[in-house]
Amino acid sequence: MPIRPQPGSPLLTERLDLRVPDAADLEDLWEIHGDPRTFALDSTRPLERREQMRSVLAAWLADRAHDGFGYATVRLRPGARAPSSLHGESEPATVGPADALFGTARVVGVCGLTRHRLAGSGEEILSVYYRFRPEVQGAGIATEALGALLAEAGRGLGPREAVVVTDPANAPSRALAERLGFAATDRHGPGEGGRIVLARTLPAPSTKEPA
Repeated sequence: MPIRPQPGSPLLTERLDLRVPDAADLEDLWEIHGDPRTFALDSTRPLERREQMRSVLAAWLADRAHDGFGYATVRLRPGARAPSSLHGESEPATVGPADALFGTARVVGVCGLTRHRLAGSGEEILSVYYRFRPEVQGAGIATEALGALLAEAGRGLGPREAVVVTDPANAPSRALAERLGFAATDRHGPGEGGRIVLARTLPAPSTKEPA
């Protein structure tokens, strides 16, 4: 069963449009991955040159061609109702700052799943990735996008472990993973600072609503 998004077949949620990345997304992806604010709580450094993003994008597309799934760009759907946390109003509105800043054509984030085999056992797991523009963080957009992507992966791939690797100090990233049903393990990820690993099995319970 194909795992959306696929070329010509986006994965749609109430507010979001998830699509397969392509070369036309390079500038938006570079803005996200070159912005120090996106990495403020992460030991990973932002990219320093557009060409680095071009190489990363090429690797993403190669992985997708091999595996049949991978990373997805995230856009706002036309008329998406932005939650009050985006525009400071007591009730959600159709047009909020995210719409004004980015419209529906610009990429506001990227998330994805890649195959990874554990050393020793050779067991295949799914590694979860996400980066979003600071302007849309805290509005439930990452939860909505990843919740849909993980549900789609569960339907297409069946039960298997998925993991999130994040920095201990990155409380928002950990909170996002926990809302999506991930729980801390005693494993540690690569890199400095003792990056923590949170895991869950797909398919899993419905996504919890953000507080």
